Amino acid sequence: MRGEIAKAMPMPVALRRSHDESSGRLEIMALMYDLDGALKAGQLGLARYTAGSLIDASVAVWLRERCTALPAFEHATARARVALSVLRAVNPDLASRVSALYCAALPLDVDAVTSHCQAVLDLVGDLTGHGSDGLASAVRAWAESARATRDLCERLGVPVGDFYWAPPDAETWHSDVLKHAAMEASS
Repeated sequence: MRGEIAKAMPMPVALRRSHDESSGRLEIMALMYDLDGALKAGQLGLARYTAGSLIDASVAVWLRERCTALPAFEHATARARVALSVLRAVNPDLASRVSALYCAALPLDVDAVTSHCQAVLDLVGDLTGHGSDGLASAVRAWAESARATRDLCERLGVPVGDFYWAPPDAETWHSDVLKHAAMEASS
């Protein structure tokens, strides 16, 4: 998808979209770590809240990857409401699945919260291509999108450090991130 977008639009626009997608994938990765930690700590309220945030971030990435950007919102509920209506116009079936998770009664016990969070992770996997496979999958998705953004920066001659975070040795960084993801997956 990324290559198709870059071919069909001016490079600066493609770079902005790539950066936005990478930022969205970073948000998803961070939220997945938050959700995992909340569940392990038995913090059910935090797990439910994080699951909702994960839905919001994943819908935003799904729309962004289809060249439908959402405006910035101060409140998550506003972003969710607008994202759901946009998603309904683009893919009504997917919007119904998202809406069902938003409208589900809040689970109260550990098993029900865990089940709800797994349903959210399954949806995240469908929306982003990653997520249902666990944290390592989300880390890989973010690392690949960050790498693609840096590659676009280099092709445009945009100083990577000025536009997008990258350590001096980006290849070693990318390898280290993927190695860490593999270790997380095997533990």
